[in-house]
Amino acid sequence: MIAVITEREPARRILAHLGLSTDPLPVARARDPTDDADEAGDDGQLALGLA
Repeated sequence: MIAVITEREPARRILAHLGLSTDPLPVARARDPTDDADEAGDDGQLALGLA
């Protein structure tokens, strides 16, 4: 690691100079883990069907 940049404006200038997007990535909403409980089976584990 060379440096940690915690300030917004210097980080935006560096990203712009490198030709990278300066817009923040969208943040997905958290999902309720209990929504998958009915599909997972009795033990609460996701069935992958690898066996």
